[in-house]
Amino acid sequence: MNWFVLIIWIEITTLACQLSFRMVELRKMIPFSNVLIPTNLSNTFSYCQTDSNLSDVNFEPLLELQEIKNDSLLTMIESGGRYKPRGCHALQNVAIVVPYRNRSDQLQIFVHNIHKFLTGQNQVQYQLFIVEQRDRKQFNRAKLLNVGFNEAIRFNSFDCFIFHDVELLPLDLRNLYLCSDQPRHMSSNIVRFAYFYEELFGGACAIETSIVYDVNGFSNQFFGWGGEDDEMRSRLVRKGYRIQRFPSEIARYIKLPHPKDNYNDPNPNRFRLIKESAQTSVNDGLINLDYILRPIVEHSLYVVIPVEF
Repeated sequence: MNWFVLIIWIEITTLACQLSFRMVELRKMIPFSNVLIPTNLSNTFSYCQTDSNLSDVNFEPLLELQEIKNDSLLTMIESGGRYKPRGCHALQNVAIVVPYRNRSDQLQIFVHNIHKFLTGQNQVQYQLFIVEQRDRKQFNRAKLLNVGFNEAIRFNSFDCFIFHDVELLPLDLRNLYLCSDQPRHMSSNIVRFAYFYEELFGGACAIETSIVYDVNGFSNQFFGWGGEDDEMRSRLVRKGYRIQRFPSEIARYIKLPHPKDNYNDPNPNRFRLIKESAQTSVNDGLINLDYILRPIVEHSLYVVIPVEF
């Protein structure tokens, strides 16, 4: 009897290993600009090509509201800001999460241009989520990103999350809005913004869904401006991930001007919070995320997730 049980156990274990190996085998790695982009497509001949169909790599955003109003609407965008490439299979299903409060002009400009940029690439299946902080507390960008992640996964099974500031617009169509096998800092070259350091991870970044879970998301403690992106980078590096970047000529962005936010003062505790990250990150993030969720609204070009803290 015991031998019979052992034989059955070995057969089941062998089958499980075979299935597991097949799942890994289906995870193809597509090279692009010295970065490996993972996909679970079994037939990679039908995927959207990443470098052959871009005749002009430069993207010229519309920066005036009147220009946007006079521009034709993007009829290929489905309700809720959803898009699927035409004529090919997307490598990944991507959620774009944007933290937001009281910048309606910027939001209109961003939404219009990001859709035109991504449909111009015709590379990814994506959905656009605007996470709006409705209270009058200090702005908490990182916690809004956690909320966006937590709510977006209820909409669809996303492979990749792109966390994106509303004032940044990409300028090069080769800057793929996809996740690589490592976290990628996307906005390393902001036009007319000379302040850069190697640890910079803010603005726009692409992180695989499994990696976001692995590091417990972002910290929830950063009320006010600054530090949350550096703390996230620390989480990633401690887990053994390597921050990747496209070449600076590809990772180009323009930063939209915006009025001063009276509820986004520099966080006086940011350096202490970064220093304590190794001790606090296990219990600070997705695992202890709390918020008051107001009714979610699906607009024609995006989803609004309104919250209070």
